[in-house]
Amino acid sequence: MADDDPAYVRARVPDYADYADEASRHHTDLVLRTFVGEHLNDARQRVGDELDERTSKTLDELILHCQFTDQAFIHWLDHARLDPPLVASLVAIDRRLVELAERVKDANASDLHDLLEAIDIAFEHRREPLPA
Repeated sequence: MADDDPAYVRARVPDYADYADEASRHHTDLVLRTFVGEHLNDARQRVGDELDERTSKTLDELILHCQFTDQAFIHWLDHARLDPPLVASLVAIDRRLVELAERVKDANASDLHDLLEAIDIAFEHRREPLPA
C-alpha cells in the first residue's frame, strides 16, 4: 500500500473510514460500492446505447454488484482480525476501484469493456483473503 492510499480514497469517497475500525466496516463497504456504482450508472446513461451486448451485460452486472452487499465479503469482515497489512491491502484495492471508477466517468463506449473487467477483478481481489 502506498502511504497515501487512505487519503486518496477519503478525498474522493465521503465517509470512507478504511477497515481498521470494526464498527465502520459495513459503512466503508457501502460508501465505496456507492461511489463505484454511481460512476457506472453515469456511464450507462452516457454511452449505454453505444455498448455492444457483452459490455452492456457486464456493466449491468457490476451496477447490480454495487447495489447489494457481497455477503461472503461482509461475513468475513464481521469476523476477521484485520491486522495493519491486511487493512492496507484492502485500502489499496479500494484505491484501485476508485481510480477505475474515475476513469469510467470519461470513457467512451469502446474503452469501457476493459475498464469494467478491471473493476470486476478488483472486486474479486477484495475477496482473496476470505478462507476457501
